[in-house]
Amino acid sequence: MIKHLALSSFLALGLALSLAGCQKSPDLGRVKEETLELVKVHVKALDQLQRRSDALLQRGQTLGAKTRGNSQGIADAGRILTEARAKLDQLRGLAQSAPKSVEEAMKAGNDEEMYKLSDEMVEKLEDGATLVRADLDAVEQWLAIAEGRPAPAAPVPPPTPPTPPPAAAGSAAPVAPPN
Repeated sequence: MIKHLALSSFLALGLALSLAGCQKSPDLGRVKEETLELVKVHVKALDQLQRRSDALLQRGQTLGAKTRGNSQGIADAGRILTEARAKLDQLRGLAQSAPKSVEEAMKAGNDEEMYKLSDEMVEKLEDGATLVRADLDAVEQWLAIAEGRPAPAAPVPPPTPPTPPPAAAGSAAPVAPPN
């Protein structure tokens, strides 16, 4: 009898555990809120990166005007800054679409999909921000070096030919030799 009771208890426990695994998790709402809060944190970081990018763009424009675009590496620095700004735009788009994406995943009621979406979204924001930060660091370092260089000298105007002295009063004009 004890043997049967132990076996039936074991089966009941196994059935309860398997049924619990089939139920939808009540923490989808919590995952949704945590995901949206993490996105908000990343939006603040993106805002800081945008301000930094704007400041570097201004510095680069000032340097370009000062050096008349003749600073070595200015094209590469401009390209890197442009790439960083484009990546910021992509990340901002991802963050703006987050509430809709999370809501759709929550409506589907699939725990795995919700966790996967949350993880992927946060990972893309973190990795993207890291790449933007690295690009901005490179541009900032280049600007610091370029700003320390002396400005190229202004082009020297071509020399003007000397003008002959005016003829003295009462003197005859020089006679040109015959051809």
